Amino acid sequence: MKKIKIVVLTVLAMCFTLDKTIKAQIISVRLKTDTTFSTSEHAVWVSNDSSVIANIPYKHYPFWSLRKFTYYSLQARYETALNSAGGVTFFKRYATENNYDTTFLSKQSIPGNFIYLVTGLDSNGRKHVTIDANNNHDLSDDKEYIFEDSNQVNLAPIVYATISYYNGQQVMQANVPLQLKAFETAFADDFYKSVSEKNLDVGLNEVFYNRQAIVVINEKKYLFTIKDYNELRPRGAYSVNIQKLPYDARNNNNYYYKNTDTLEFDGNLYTILSFENNQLQLTPAGKSAYKGADVGTLAPNIIAKDLITNGPFSLKRLKGKYVLIDFWGSWCVPCINLIPELRAANDKYKNSIQFVSIAYDRDADKIKLKKLIETNNMNWIHLMDDKDARGGIVDRYKVNAFPTSVLIDPSGKVIYRGVADTGLKRLFAYFDSLKR
Repeated sequence: MKKIKIVVLTVLAMCFTLDKTIKAQIISVRLKTDTTFSTSEHAVWVSNDSSVIANIPYKHYPFWSLRKFTYYSLQARYETALNSAGGVTFFKRYATENNYDTTFLSKQSIPGNFIYLVTGLDSNGRKHVTIDANNNHDLSDDKEYIFEDSNQVNLAPIVYATISYYNGQQVMQANVPLQLKAFETAFADDFYKSVSEKNLDVGLNEVFYNRQAIVVINEKKYLFTIKDYNELRPRGAYSVNIQKLPYDARNNNNYYYKNTDTLEFDGNLYTILSFENNQLQLTPAGKSAYKGADVGTLAPNIIAKDLITNGPFSLKRLKGKYVLIDFWGSWCVPCINLIPELRAANDKYKNSIQFVSIAYDRDADKIKLKKLIETNNMNWIHLMDDKDARGGIVDRYKVNAFPTSVLIDPSGKVIYRGVADTGLKRLFAYFDSLKR
């Protein structure tokens, strides 16, 4: 049997060139933490138990509220499941269906997983926010933030807060960066009972600093970027982007792959072996291993509930048909403007293409979304992907812009991707060319 030699190469940022004759290789890239960052949005819920916090300010203001932020929501859900009949069984199924890593969940309750903050509106309409950043349940020693109005430039300060987490062996403490969004709300306007209730809400988002490196592989230069990586949950989901330099918008891969995807660059396919201490290791993958959603790959299966009928949906059941997946959202103006064109296209192609629209919305907007679909006579299959959940359909299909159109052939392969109205027009032109 002929032996295949696999060469292990360490690529240091901006300083190493590989022999272009090398085909099979494990690539190791050293990245550096950048000043740019991504965030994960969290809802900050009202807490009615003011006895848990000492020295609450703003009680003399016309309006004030005590609020509670959950750092690791999966841990909170797990604790709830442990204390309810049948909860653990349901939680395990939920975690499996959503591909959540449960390594860093503790059966022990972790009070430090929560951070309290108080917001207030004074008589001059200014917004005051104090966060229990040291998590000692006493607001007398914490910084106060005052915001004059929503037009201020500095509306998103970074706050370092002390939280507790489970590292797989024991409960630990860490200081984590959070971004305070003074005038950001996690819910639609109709969620709030009054204007003052909405004005008391704030956003407090997890901050993930990006890692980057410029490397040279086979005499070609690439920019590697990793975002959404949480050092406290190293086995969790994060995103990887690889751009060929110099940048060319026509040819570059603008998708952020999930760490479970197969990455494509330099004409080869790779999977991620590991990412530890800012060291990324990639290993070659065969064509059959490609689980992404780029053109030429098999489309990831979609299992969901029909938004209108509440019946089960599986993309695999549509094998043998052309399928158009339309990624949109009720919040997306270009998506709304495209509805008449989609409706006309469905009338024209309904015997040739099965239309499936996937709305990237929050669960709280479901009623508004259904009304929008009904009002506009969007008579085809509709699904919803929750914006507040990670690892959903939008993530698996690497959708970064809305609207995005994906055409799948009868064998289940992605054969076209397009963005905006021009992308949709080109998609139908491409489909028509297949039928000539």
